[in-house]
Amino acid sequence: MSEVVTNAEAERLQRLCVAGVRPTVARGGVLQVLEEEAPKRLDMDAVFQGLLERGIHLTRGTVYRALGSLVAHGLLLREWRSGISGAKAVYGLMTPDARLCDVEITCKKCGCAADIGNVSLHEQLRCLALDRGLDLAAQPMTILAMCTQCAKYS
Repeated sequence: MSEVVTNAEAERLQRLCVAGVRPTVARGGVLQVLEEEAPKRLDMDAVFQGLLERGIHLTRGTVYRALGSLVAHGLLLREWRSGISGAKAVYGLMTPDARLCDVEITCKKCGCAADIGNVSLHEQLRCLALDRGLDLAAQPMTILAMCTQCAKYS
C-alpha cells in the first residue's frame, strides 16, 4: 500500500534535503506544526502538543533534538523569552522572506500575538539597546504585553 504525499509534505521534504538535514518523522512533524501555526512562535511544549494532536507520538527529548537540528541548519528561528520562571525558547519558521529583525507583540497570559514587520522600528530599538550596552544582533524580538481580553480578567 503506497501513501499519497501532499504538496506540503513534498515541499517540507525538499526543504530538509536542501538544508542538508536527513528527513525524519520528528523533523518533518516539527516543521508541519510550525507551518500550520505560522507566523506564531511556539515553545517546545506547544510543538509537542501539536505533534500529539496530529497523531505523531515522540518523546520530549526527540522533539528538543529535532528543534535544535532545524535551528542549526537554518530552517527555524529560535528566540529566548524571559518570564516569571526564567527564559524559555520559542521557535518560528525561517522562510525565504523571513526577516531576522521581526518584532512581535505577544500577550503574556494567552499568547495571542501581532507581528510587527517594521524594519525601521527594529532599528530604533537596536539603537536604544546599543546606547545601553546591549546588542540585539538582528534577531527576532518579542514585546510582552497583555491583550484587552486578558486584562478584563486580571
